[in-house]
Parts: sequence; C-alpha cells; structure tokens
Amino acid sequence: MVHLNRQQVSLKEKIDYEIGEKTMKLDNIEKEINLICPICGNDQFSSLDVSIEELKAGLETNRIQCSDCRSIFTKEELLNENQEQIDNEVEQITDDITKQLDKEIKKILRKFK
Repeated sequence: MVHLNRQQVSLKEKIDYEIGEKTMKLDNIEKEINLICPICGNDQFSSLDVSIEELKAGLETNRIQCSDCRSIFTKEELLNENQEQIDNEVEQITDDITKQLDKEIKKILRKFK
C-alpha cells in the first residue's frame, strides 16, 4: 500500500498567441486541486494497486482508499465525485487566461496608436 499525502489533479497550461508578427507569451498557469473523499471529506488517500507515480499517470481503474473512513474508490470514481470542484477550477483558469490575453492585446494595440 502506497500512502499519498493528498490526491491532486494538476492543471497546467502554457499559452502562446500569435497576432500578426507578434507573439504573446502568457504566464504559465498551474493549479493543483485537492480531491476529497465524497463520504467523509478527507483529502488523505492511499493507493492500493500501484506507486504514487504510476497512480498519477496510470489507469483510471487503479484503486484509492480514504485514510479516514477507509472507503475504496477507483481513480475514475474519485475524479467523477470531485468533478464540480475540478470544473470550477478550470473556469477560474479560463478567466485568468482571458484577463492575461486582454492585457496583452491592449499592450499591442497601444503600440499602434
């Protein structure tokens, strides 16, 4: 059994936009989301089938156990149970990207005035 401090989903995005001959490089946006047990709300889990590295990159069928209530979920089930939180974070990242893009476009447009 491999113990995880937190089961996290990492959302990373590096975005380059080309406008004419200009390239805008937006900041790297990285967000980690702590997944929680849908039964007890704990965010501490153990991997039952594989190592931590294999769990992060591995199959959705790998099993994870909550360290408090001992409930067992597949990786896919835990992700599905936390989908609303993941969606909210993706929306926040999208808002951040939009703000950065607006700022960069305004900088470019000022040069043409």
